[in-house]
Amino acid sequence: MTVGVATACAGGDDGGGTDPYSCTEEASACLHELAGDYVGTYSGDTRGTWKATLTGAGTLQGMAHNDVIDADFELVGSADEAGRMVFGTSSDGNAFSGRVAEDFTVAGIWSLDGHSGTFEGRRTSALADVGEPGAGGTGSGEPGCLRWPQSELFPLVGPFFYGPNPGPCTLAWIRWDVADDTDHYEYDADGRLTGSWSDLGVEWTYTYTGDLIDIASGLWTDGTVDTETYTFHSDSVVVARDTPVSSSEVTYLLGASGYPQSVTLVGGGAEDVINMTYEYEDCRLVARRGYHEDGTAAANYDLEYEYDEEGRIVRASNVELTMDIDYSCWSK
Repeated sequence: MTVGVATACAGGDDGGGTDPYSCTEEASACLHELAGDYVGTYSGDTRGTWKATLTGAGTLQGMAHNDVIDADFELVGSADEAGRMVFGTSSDGNAFSGRVAEDFTVAGIWSLDGHSGTFEGRRTSALADVGEPGAGGTGSGEPGCLRWPQSELFPLVGPFFYGPNPGPCTLAWIRWDVADDTDHYEYDADGRLTGSWSDLGVEWTYTYTGDLIDIASGLWTDGTVDTETYTFHSDSVVVARDTPVSSSEVTYLLGASGYPQSVTLVGGGAEDVINMTYEYEDCRLVARRGYHEDGTAAANYDLEYEYDEEGRIVRASNVELTMDIDYSCWSK
């Protein structure tokens, strides 16, 4: 179950401090002022602690610990420009609803299946203090943004990180020069990608070292095999791909908080070295730009990203390609 987005406007009090947060600036400026790390406790029919990071884009993610059953739960949610927060767990729907006060404390109520209680907390660091200073601001997906785990980078940058779901259910490819295709993704009970297959006849399996993809193997209907080998470093990832007809190496450079900053592609049929850079707005990946080795634009390597109301990437496209991404299997 996904926690809904808080959409209330300024005014009123949802259980927060006696002096509710107020802001007369644009909504984006208010959210940047609210953003940061929050920690607190909850009590009532059960009790525990919680912590979460609110980004300048209004998205919230963190963890809650239940002291009674000694268990941790992932939190997802959002806030609006008036400081109203709504968040909970994606697995069982525990819903917290509250409001930030002028002193950046927060308080409210929680309820689930007839059980309820209250929660409170405070901001421990502001937007400027979150992440690694000097990493380039939210325009590069760095300080003030949730950390991007390397386990959520691949096999496709973006859809396995943004939004409340572990990843896509299907991805439909529409190309101008070849037949259309659709990829279908399979996950285990913990939401980890285990395999995928395409309508045009390739089946991928994934092996892991810990939480990170180690090798991806693609078996075609004619028996040929494509292999991708992933090598992870603290600030980069190298993906080596071998097929019966070519080989290539793709190097991703990561920012201090794990956000991809640039990519270099060597081989794989490309006529020269292709360099790509990623662009972000308020922590969201919005574009990828491709360039030839001489610096001229390589528009066929560009991508523009579109999101739905849940914060999931639902389309990536350029002049030659459209990828439509669906997540409906998670709502069944």
